[in-house]
Amino acid sequence: SESISACRLPVATTAARILGWKRNIYTYMWRRFATRGAFATAGVAGAAYAVSPGFRRSVCFWSTVAPFVGEYQSIRLRARWERWEPSELEAAQQHFHHRSALRAVDVILRLGGIYIKIGQFASTMGAGVLEDAYIQALRPLQDGVPPRSLTEVSRIIEADIGVPMGELFSSFDPEPVGAASIAQAHRATLLDGREVIVKVQYPEVPTLYEADFDNLEIVTRFLFPENLPLIEGLRKRHQAELDFRQEARNLAEVRANLSARGFEPSLVRLPSLPDERLCSRHVLAMELLHGTSLAAAIDLEAADIAAALGLESADAMRKQLMRRMGEHFERGGGATRLLSLAEAAAPLVRLVAATLRLARSAAASTSNALARCMESVGLGGFAPPLRDPPERRHDLSRALRTLVRVHGVAMLLDGVYNADPHPGNVLLLPDGRLGLIDYGMCGRLEGSARESIARVVLGLAAGDRAAVVDTYERAGYRACWHGGAPHGPDAVYRFATFHLDRIDLSPVGVGPGGEGGGGSATMPVMKLLRSTIEVSVPDWVEQARRLGGLLIGVGSQAGRPISLAHEWAPIAEEVLASAGGARAADARRLRTHLTGLSA
Repeated sequence: SESISACRLPVATTAARILGWKRNIYTYMWRRFATRGAFATAGVAGAAYAVSPGFRRSVCFWSTVAPFVGEYQSIRLRARWERWEPSELEAAQQHFHHRSALRAVDVILRLGGIYIKIGQFASTMGAGVLEDAYIQALRPLQDGVPPRSLTEVSRIIEADIGVPMGELFSSFDPEPVGAASIAQAHRATLLDGREVIVKVQYPEVPTLYEADFDNLEIVTRFLFPENLPLIEGLRKRHQAELDFRQEARNLAEVRANLSARGFEPSLVRLPSLPDERLCSRHVLAMELLHGTSLAAAIDLEAADIAAALGLESADAMRKQLMRRMGEHFERGGGATRLLSLAEAAAPLVRLVAATLRLARSAAASTSNALARCMESVGLGGFAPPLRDPPERRHDLSRALRTLVRVHGVAMLLDGVYNADPHPGNVLLLPDGRLGLIDYGMCGRLEGSARESIARVVLGLAAGDRAAVVDTYERAGYRACWHGGAPHGPDAVYRFATFHLDRIDLSPVGVGPGGEGGGGSATMPVMKLLRSTIEVSVPDWVEQARRLGGLLIGVGSQAGRPISLAHEWAPIAEEVLASAGGARAADARRLRTHLTGLSA
């Protein structure tokens, strides 16, 4: 037995050595394979980064967005782990928002493209709903972003048109009047002396848009899967915006429609297209309209009201207004009861502001007249310096109602409308008319869809909950809780209110199947929105809520909350009265509605 044991020991030792060698070989081979795989992956990724703008876009997106998502999620996880009180979580989130607002804008500017569009959309629709820190940080995006050089712009124009710049323009302003998410615009003069605005699209935009939407779909699938249909709808609409030839067709069609109704050029102006050569995929020249953007006019009025109220700055006044706007929305929103600050500002404070403005204008005119008189008699050295008169202000209430009602006519009666009327795309002309520009993103609706919207508008205006919910459900609108139980009629009616009437943040009733229990229970509306999955959204609902939300947001941004349903009700009545070709819309009634703005 000892000899057998002695024999087994070398065998066991040899077997162990062989197994050890095998493990070492496998480890060596695995490490070598992993190292080569890592180098190969890095090489492929590096090559893709070098040659693929879309891949570079994705890397840039995730490297900038991931820290925001991670930090926000860590706050929520820490609150659960440490069992914070709701007030502690809210304070931490508020601190995060205030720190992140300017960083978010930097990220948007660095990424560009569709993210600037989303920022513009949020800054318009979010007034009174999003944190004011984000609204104020995002608002400059309505006017523009950092522009490209004249050399690059000239190269794009000549490559796209096939004609040298000198054979197209007698002058071309090197400084753009604005730079947006996909293009920038320059003032120029044609060879025949006509003044135009030339839009020039950045050539890399189509490729970047594809990557942007792919990334947005991934983020949405991870964080907000219920909103995937919204992202898919945005992708379709924005792809149509990338061909300026389509924008030219949209502009001509809407202009013809409004002209046939007598609204263009008497109430609004849409630019004409003076040179067919300057209408290509990446270049579009339009008639120059002289005016002040609605965004700038809102800022000017805010400064006037702040001075009349004795506040230190327009920002201080705006913060007060947004806080009271939020309180107003929590009481139900709309225009039936204005905010206390708005009540003070309209008409008394606005009258005081206008009076002070006129006094400054008169003082500047008197001083300038005195200076010129003294110069004429040789006393120019003693004359006061010339003063610039205050910038002209506009009747914002009238302008906003015209904007809202004209877009109601375009959507409900004509079925072709501008789907992106944010304040940077609206001009207030010196004679009081509106200039409507940028028709790259247009919506289109068939007659049956317009009739459905009209029924919802009239139901909201009348407070007919059953009619509104019935129209939504017959069209196929379905929304449910995260658990799968369908929403009750109160929740659906509140969604329709957001879409086509007003911002209403008051608690909403939750029926059977809701997280709040029985039919008499209520729930904070923001919790309802976070707990909702939209299973099916008809196209007309998607289109209506985008335009409706933008117009409602513009009113809120200007401190004039509106009831869109009441503004559109006469138009909706004409839609249903003329349905099926029974009769034409009453042109006189429509014109009275658009011009009788005190109604």
